[in-house]
Amino acid sequence: MITIDKNLCTKCKKCVNDCTAHAIDIETFTVSDLCIGCGHCVAICAQRAVTMNDKAIIELQAQSVQPQEFRNLCVHTRSCRHFTKQIVSEDVLQKLVEITAHAPSASNVRGVELTVITNKDLLKKINADVSNELLKMLRLLTRPVIKQIVQLFTSKKQIIKLENYVVKFKKAQREGKQNITFGAPALILFHAKNETLGMLETDASIWASYLSLYASSFGLGTCFNGFIAKAFGKNKSLQKQFGIPENHKVYISLMVGYPAVKYVNEVSREGAKVSFV
Repeated sequence: MITIDKNLCTKCKKCVNDCTAHAIDIETFTVSDLCIGCGHCVAICAQRAVTMNDKAIIELQAQSVQPQEFRNLCVHTRSCRHFTKQIVSEDVLQKLVEITAHAPSASNVRGVELTVITNKDLLKKINADVSNELLKMLRLLTRPVIKQIVQLFTSKKQIIKLENYVVKFKKAQREGKQNITFGAPALILFHAKNETLGMLETDASIWASYLSLYASSFGLGTCFNGFIAKAFGKNKSLQKQFGIPENHKVYISLMVGYPAVKYVNEVSREGAKVSFV
């Protein structure tokens, strides 16, 4: 993966000192199989003597985003549940998915794959199939026997809330109003091998978060939808229809489109609880 051009290398050893895997032998210009492929050696070499997979080296531009600007981007990035009918161009979608190349990985494994769905008929099918899967799950949770078990882990108030939600969900579905995808013109599925010991689910979450923030800079709205990811896990035939490998699991589903509403206020709410030790 990594090659060192001995004609360009000045043996400054910046790459050696920054390599946490201790994989670089600068005297022989070789990289051992201990290399984890992080690319730090490429990024740190001012002489551009180190390359990865023989790909061209692009000089980094000065980092120009100020803290307040990034905060503004974050607070403007809200879950979008009302989309216009405007399509997201293939060029924009391609730029969005390319940002995942610069997203970090929890274990330096680039194993997450993306499936981008823009076909209207397929999006309608996902909407219908996921609605049916969700209704099955809701019916199961509100069965008398199961409800007794659920009550051991939650409050009576939450049980009543769930039962009311089931009633409203059924009514909306009968009237054809239930909308899982909210009319989004694009849906991106983040999937990878279903591994018990791996960190691919974490990677999928990281990559989707990067993509969601990047989408905001294009004036797009996004919405994470856990129902869709769960439905793909329960319905293997659904997964097969969209060409997702049988040994893969859909970890994250992200809807993308142009927002039909504009938010003008920042919402005050609690963040994560923090302890400094």
